[in-house]
Amino acid sequence: MTEKSFMTVEEVAAELRVSKSKAYQIVRELKAINRFVVSYIIKYVVYLIYQTR
Repeated sequence: MTEKSFMTVEEVAAELRVSKSKAYQIVRELKAINRFVVSYIIKYVVYLIYQTR
């Protein structure tokens, strides 16, 4: 059996013992943080590539 790499909003709410609306807010914030981190990593990798040329 494969392990899930994501949680539903219902699972987040149950795990954190918060309402579904609070769980949606948490998920939105985590997605925003994830987008920022991924874009930063991409920019850093591009920077490193150009530094080695």
